[in-house]
Amino acid sequence: RVMQSLKLAVSQLTSIDDTPANLSVILSQVKLALAGHADLLVFPENSLFLRLSGSSKIEGARSSTFAPIADAIRGSDLHVLITTPTETGKEKSRNSTWLISPDGKIEELYSKI
Repeated sequence: RVMQSLKLAVSQLTSIDDTPANLSVILSQVKLALAGHADLLVFPENSLFLRLSGSSKIEGARSSTFAPIADAIRGSDLHVLITTPTETGKEKSRNSTWLISPDGKIEELYSKI
């Protein structure tokens, strides 16, 4: 039996209620994982958006939201696992886990209400 290794990178970040700012931090973490030749980078829950004020509207992600991450890892060996609020097409959002692959595939793996 052949054993293969997996180089895992884990990111901890302080998300705020500003998706573009959070995405910028995420992309900097992606660059670090790429430089470290990681195979999988895992982000915590609510990475792209965390509502800090009860008056701010939850910004739910769509698959297109992850395009900059997909572009950053395209052609590498790095996969990115990220959990964040996701649009449902209704007023409510759900928390979903997404896998972004180096071939550009963006896949919603799991959702909870």
